[in-house]
Amino acid sequence: MLDERSDRLVASMKLNRHINRTKPLYQDGEAVDLLIADETPLGFNAIVENAHWGLLYHSDLNAALQPGQRMQGYVKTVRPDGKIDLRLDDTGYQRISPLTQKILDKLKESGGHLDLDDSSPPEAIRYAFGVSKKSFKQAIGALLREGRIRFEHGGVQLVDVD
Repeated sequence: MLDERSDRLVASMKLNRHINRTKPLYQDGEAVDLLIADETPLGFNAIVENAHWGLLYHSDLNAALQPGQRMQGYVKTVRPDGKIDLRLDDTGYQRISPLTQKILDKLKESGGHLDLDDSSPPEAIRYAFGVSKKSFKQAIGALLREGRIRFEHGGVQLVDVD
């Protein structure tokens, strides 16, 4: 921020005085930009859209987050007291279709084999695709039902569909 008296750039760890206190007008499921602030016993506090406090619960996370990390998240709910509950993954089946395409693209890039499957650690899946293990399992399940992949040697193999 700029110091009002000296017009110089300054930094502060006292974030609360800069957070918007008005009731947030976000909708459930809305995509928002997050800045991870700090860890609490419940999860990670995040600054939502550079304006409001939100919370990512430990139970909703598959990997550790770092203060200062920026990412996209989704509004889980805005509680009556104005606090925002967040999640990292979109909900519903609309998150699966783009993910299935990402998996197919990654399979084609790697010669048809991917060393991830439904028994892979959540951290490896989050690192490779930026999604939860649940989302990944749903996407590879959809690809398996379509006959586009098969499980093979601790991963998935692209099936030649000609």
